[in-house]
Amino acid sequence: MDTEPQDSEPSQPQQSQQPQQAQQAQQAHETQRPRQPLTPRAVGRTTLALLIPLAATAVIGVPAGYIWALLAPRALAQVASRGAAQVVNPETTAFIAADAWFVLIAAIGGLLTGIAGYLLLVRRHGAPAALGLILGGLAAAALMMWIGDNYGHAAFQHRLLTDRAGTYLHSSLSLGSKGALAFWPMLVALVIVVPEAVAYLRSARKDRTARSADRPAEPTPEQTAEPTARDTAPEQ
Repeated sequence: MDTEPQDSEPSQPQQSQQPQQAQQAQQAHETQRPRQPLTPRAVGRTTLALLIPLAATAVIGVPAGYIWALLAPRALAQVASRGAAQVVNPETTAFIAADAWFVLIAAIGGLLTGIAGYLLLVRRHGAPAALGLILGGLAAAALMMWIGDNYGHAAFQHRLLTDRAGTYLHSSLSLGSKGALAFWPMLVALVIVVPEAVAYLRSARKDRTARSADRPAEPTPEQTAEPTARDTAPEQ
């Protein structure tokens, strides 16, 4: 009596899985890098990468504050008594316009410092430089507000004490919405995040394309469904 021959060849899915698993193991081994020990020189470089952009960005808040003080409008006030004054028009838009000028100048400062810092520092030093730029943007906005609030404030207080009642004068500058301080660091962070996100997406797309190109071709349904000569041989 004849016996059917046993199929001793390994299945095709198992053969295709072996090179794929080997490739994944090789990629995982290449991505694992030993951590470098934390040395004083590395700490010093990281600290400098944080402090240099922080200080450089914060200093720019000084001229930005004087620009805001020169461009922002001031509400017209009238001296009511010694040391006191009232706004002539309670519905004046001078306060809103002053806040708008602050937001505009802070946004321009955030864009300029973000672009320059990203090209010169972030691409070389990474996260510490990015953090320094963001913190420096917050410090620059605070300096800008402080300079604008104090610019001409002493002269305004002097006139309140010396001018007669009924005298008209322009009030000192003041930032009404403190939330405007976030625009400078927010624009800096946006300038840094957008190119990094685009670069990450492009890298991920290239990796997927490379993995799909190296993956072995799977058999088509026609090939798997084609009967072999052993399967169609009549039993005796």
